[in-house]
Amino acid sequence: MQDTIILDQKNLKAEIFSAPVVAAELRRMWNEKRSSIRAIAMDIHERNPRNLVFFGSGGSSSALYSGYWAGLHLLKLPCHYLLAPDIVTVKPGILDERSVAIGASYSGKTVDTLQAKEVVLASNAPLFSITRRADAELAKGATWSITYESIALYSSPAYLTMLLVVELARLR
Repeated sequence: MQDTIILDQKNLKAEIFSAPVVAAELRRMWNEKRSSIRAIAMDIHERNPRNLVFFGSGGSSSALYSGYWAGLHLLKLPCHYLLAPDIVTVKPGILDERSVAIGASYSGKTVDTLQAKEVVLASNAPLFSITRRADAELAKGATWSITYESIALYSSPAYLTMLLVVELARLR
């Protein structure tokens, strides 16, 4: 029993173990980030993009999948889901100044995600970055950026992306 208590205490300090804090973190983000997400959604809506392109690597890309899925169902706007290495190698024609790219990175410095960011910026597509911290490399040069300052590393970008899609659906 003592071993279990020690393991629980250790896990609560580990970044990868976010389950105990997710509900509180999502509530905090609702209160702190919702107005920023609404403003970003309004700006995206006013640009009248021809598509949304969700991208990332690893866990961050999987976190964006929920926003992509919601976009497919709620928006009358083509939504694409690409892994960062695919953007780097293919340089897809769906990325241009009429697209909006949505990228996420927990660290903000994942190499293939940063390379994909360069492709996105070179295509003149506006970029919305979702990172843990404001000083993340992915956020530099982004048209819009939001942070989640949380160890809830999968739930946070998924939640913020869902909020964005819901706001876009409301506007459209």
